[in-house]
Amino acid sequence: MFKKTIKILIAISLITLGILFAGTTNSQAAKTKDPIDTSGFFTSDKAAFAFHWENIKTNNGEKNVIIFGDFQTPILEVGYPTLVKYNKDTATINYQLTDIKGNLLAPIHTFTVKKTGSNSFKVYLDSFQTGRLPSTKGNSYTFSKTKTSPAEVYANKYSAGPLNKEFTNKLDAVVEAEYKASLEKGENVKDPASDPNVQSSITKNAADATAKAVEQMIVGFNTGSNQDEDLSSGNVTTTNN
Repeated sequence: MFKKTIKILIAISLITLGILFAGTTNSQAAKTKDPIDTSGFFTSDKAAFAFHWENIKTNNGEKNVIIFGDFQTPILEVGYPTLVKYNKDTATINYQLTDIKGNLLAPIHTFTVKKTGSNSFKVYLDSFQTGRLPSTKGNSYTFSKTKTSPAEVYANKYSAGPLNKEFTNKLDAVVEAEYKASLEKGENVKDPASDPNVQSSITKNAADATAKAVEQMIVGFNTGSNQDEDLSSGNVTTTNN
């Protein structure tokens, strides 16, 4: 009796977790000769966080964006850089987040990437409403840069557990609500908490939804979102001091 509700809930949960991405990209991220090379993937195992620059093909042409992956929360965000300023060993980046349709969102965020070694970078992560983002304050983490994406490892290691818990809790809640509604109607139904068939169904559906969500995290982080709306507000300004 709960199958239809479970399917609907999974679909809604995938959207509300903020990990639906379906963009197409070129094969190489933007490269620079500036003090900090933005090609490759900036990763921190301790923070369970990674980000990278990517050129995304949109209806308004090719746009350079930053894809942030908070695999601990888990959530993905796409930022459109509006200013990149270099001062010796530090890059200061201003950016605006985008919604799932590619519309720019206020306010403008700022973060810094400070090179501290041959392959080590200091980045602050601060907590916002939806999750963590690079900032100019918050907790400091050491990031390294890799040529290959960490998304598959990070999504399976850090995201799968929270996602499975999220789906399980949502499914438990909706099944319990349906059970109580049935009792109020005078129906003779078994308590889902003690029904092995219902519990097995919840476990299986949560696992299936988790696998799909993990795959979406991986694809979304690697490729970015479908930026087909308002990414046409000028070019990134780059300055060196």
